[in-house]
Amino acid sequence: MQVGRNDPCPCGSGKKYKNCCMRQDRVQAARVVNQAPLQTALFYEVIEFLDHPRFTEGLDEGLDIFWGGHYSVDVLSALQDDDKRRFIEWFIHDYRYGDERRYIIDLFIEREGHRLNEEARQLLDAWSASAMTLARHLRRTGDDRIAVYDPLRESEYEIASRLMATNGRPGDLLMGRLYELEGARHLSVTTLLLPAEYEQPLVEYVRNAYRICCDEHPGASWEQFLRRHGHMMNIFLLSDRAQALRALIGPGTRFYDPAATRDRMREIQRRIRQQGDDDELMTLDDLEPLLHMHHTAGGIVLPGHEEPEEDEPAQDAPPKRPTILLPGRDD
Repeated sequence: MQVGRNDPCPCGSGKKYKNCCMRQDRVQAARVVNQAPLQTALFYEVIEFLDHPRFTEGLDEGLDIFWGGHYSVDVLSALQDDDKRRFIEWFIHDYRYGDERRYIIDLFIEREGHRLNEEARQLLDAWSASAMTLARHLRRTGDDRIAVYDPLRESEYEIASRLMATNGRPGDLLMGRLYELEGARHLSVTTLLLPAEYEQPLVEYVRNAYRICCDEHPGASWEQFLRRHGHMMNIFLLSDRAQALRALIGPGTRFYDPAATRDRMREIQRRIRQQGDDDELMTLDDLEPLLHMHHTAGGIVLPGHEEPEEDEPAQDAPPKRPTILLPGRDD
């Protein structure tokens, strides 16, 4: 349904749409437009791989880690499509599953990679080597490129991202997954824009976490740390330390507020505990809307992709709960 600039915002805030969610909706729409068909198809394939009972316990645990609370998969109804993509992207890349603590993306490549063409394999390998990063938008260098400064790695480089070239502004802080493909650096489509005021406290928070990690694991590199603890950036956005900055993000701005989603999740979790009703619990089917975007399940076909064989019964042992590094956690 089309909403006029001066119409009441559909979110129910009572404000005009142009003064509430319009800017965020435009950024979200741009994410969909700028998602390459191959990226969409591969993301769909990995989520199909996740749709198996053996991953349910891991998803429950992943929700706790990423959203900094104690949640079950039932609260997925609180997540908007962008939230679901961000969480699932982190889960498949950074969550360490099972007794062997394997990354889901690597399990997918091992099991399904032989059925994909070379272009798809290259993209999967790039995703497998990716890590979360922070980058300050310096200037636009082309229609689909920007120059950034990375305050964690203390280096300047160029990023290929039409989304950020179009919607970002110099000074914005970018928080997302960085990967290299064919000699160019890219940011994942779920990258968040944050106001410049977030840079110093967020960088200090992550650096403090890295120091603690190095005390326990001497010689750990930034890449290793950001791969295993990239969720720390999201934890900061949900923490009391970021509370004073929340006035700069959310409705009426270009910047999305993930703490608003966390609040909805808490409310749903509270209601579930009060009702104790298991009849309408959420499942992985609730991730289905984010898979389709402008496609249908049957309409997403990878070149050189054959129909998968029927899944074998799960034999994986339940994953052990890992020790999660959460310095400065305010809960």
